[in-house]
Amino acid sequence: TRAYHRIIGNAASGGYAGFAIVRMPGPTMVYRDITFADGTNPDERPFIEFDGNSCHSSGYWWTRAACVYVGGRLEHLDDTDTLYYNPGRESNARDTMCETESGYADCEMIFTNTKIFLSNWGINNWGERGRYDGLEVHDTFRPVGVLGAHFLTNLLFVCRSQSFVPERPGSGTKYYERHWFSNYVMYELYDTNQYHIIDGLRVRNCGNASSGAHIWRMLTHSDKFVPGFIQIVRNVTYESGNDFSMRIGSTVTSRLTVSGTRANFLDADGSVHGEQNGLVGPRIIGAARGNVSWWRLDDSCFLDGDYYACDQISSVTGKRRGIAKFSLTFDDAYTEAVSSGAICGNNIPCPRIGSVMHLGDQSDPDETGLPLSGNAVITGPTNGLGWLLLFDAGSPVSLQFRYTQIDEDDTLLIAIPYPPETSFTITYTTRWCSSWNLCEQNFTAVSSLGDVIHGNGDTYYYSSERQLLFFRYVPQPINWLDFSQSPAYGNLGLSYYVRNGLRIPHYASQGYLQLTATGCELNETNASYCASSTYTTSEICQDFGYEDGALRVAYDACALPATGSEETSPSSNALVIGASCAAGAIVVIAAIALLVKHRRRRRLQRVAQSAKTITMPEL
Repeated sequence: TRAYHRIIGNAASGGYAGFAIVRMPGPTMVYRDITFADGTNPDERPFIEFDGNSCHSSGYWWTRAACVYVGGRLEHLDDTDTLYYNPGRESNARDTMCETESGYADCEMIFTNTKIFLSNWGINNWGERGRYDGLEVHDTFRPVGVLGAHFLTNLLFVCRSQSFVPERPGSGTKYYERHWFSNYVMYELYDTNQYHIIDGLRVRNCGNASSGAHIWRMLTHSDKFVPGFIQIVRNVTYESGNDFSMRIGSTVTSRLTVSGTRANFLDADGSVHGEQNGLVGPRIIGAARGNVSWWRLDDSCFLDGDYYACDQISSVTGKRRGIAKFSLTFDDAYTEAVSSGAICGNNIPCPRIGSVMHLGDQSDPDETGLPLSGNAVITGPTNGLGWLLLFDAGSPVSLQFRYTQIDEDDTLLIAIPYPPETSFTITYTTRWCSSWNLCEQNFTAVSSLGDVIHGNGDTYYYSSERQLLFFRYVPQPINWLDFSQSPAYGNLGLSYYVRNGLRIPHYASQGYLQLTATGCELNETNASYCASSTYTTSEICQDFGYEDGALRVAYDACALPATGSEETSPSSNALVIGASCAAGAIVVIAAIALLVKHRRRRRLQRVAQSAKTITMPEL
């Protein structure tokens, strides 16, 4: 039960679990009156060492039972000596602490050189933090299930060794013991509040179309629990016997959920798909469900099942693309309905109340936009022209951005339509803030979009011509604000989950950005919204400093099309490419030519394919 031991070289077989590391929030039996110092409670202790252990033929008593199980709770509930054991997942997870010179600090439960085979799940860890080095899993329904911040390296997952053919499961009490054939998975991503980094994974005999078994699977059942940027993968090697028709899949495909349209992860070296069209490199993998094009970043993206795989380093601009998330609060009625479970719970209707578009995308938001629901969580690619937030009832008079996950190196420009008579107050407020620090910052109005883009994140610009409000969303620490310098990694003091040089931003859960709009004509039936405005994003590229006639060729770049006939000579140098200055790129014009407006979209794909990286004028 207690983890604080050396557990070395053991072989476990059968039973509820081969190794069960139970959460004990306090001492038991004759020791129950002992008081422990902070960081030393039994459930806060890590392993002294867990190395060279093996486990098999276990974990079949329930659907998530594992050969190595870190979960459950053992405690006294009254003054008697009776111990009560809850075997399931704990809402208050094991929070492991290690002693340092300055006291006790967060640390990991470390598993090294572990081998598991013929089980339901391999390792299931409900604890806050873990590290798994040298984990080898064979013939197991699911090799690993982890919840929290976890690093996995030097892995070998053999989904089916082909060593034998077991009986198909019957309907008796041993169903899970013989659950070998159906719907197994090499690795399943969780849906929310996770930080998972995999660096070094060999995959063998995984994926099976006839069994519905995926290699990588996204958890997409929920409208309530929504993924942000939760996982990075690197150094994946596919060995023999993998079915790549099942490379990436979803747990739920029968309906379009909030989690299903936000599902994503970062392939940091391109090894999830390897060489494609003669190229390999880091890729952002994101949902392609229901005609939603939110994760289709440019024309070089390719489809794998219901997911786009797109270059993280833009082939157009040469700039890096990131992933960000935030949540919106905008209408008390929706806030209450989501909180009470009346809408947007699992298998409970979640009404669509708007869309999110990449700025400059001229397609129909209702057809291709990211659906915005009552549970208004937005996850998507950063360093583009910007995110355009569209509410069907009109833009909210009060809009709060919180629970943010944005890398300091990334730029996220927000655009929202408002009528021209509207006045704005935008304030960033943090929590846990000392009176000696800056705890609240009011944004100031500036005279151009360029001032917002090149600012430090505390300005806004309203274009009366476009009827659009623009501001940058720059995350801040939880206990002070700093808008004195340009955002960049390390400048603002934000925290990250970092392993082997790979990083995932932590959620900024204690601060928020508040936008208040006044003076607008209100929606006739709901005073929480301004009346709809007649906004336009036509020719938005020119607002970012591109020449007249430049077209949007990617979510983060614009280009001038070639002149002349529809058939352009391969030697022609009339094409001019640029990158969004919102992403920090620069464009040098090779030649300038205008194109008749009705031909712009028809030439868009050809322009993007022949694009090259050059420079861009300053705003």
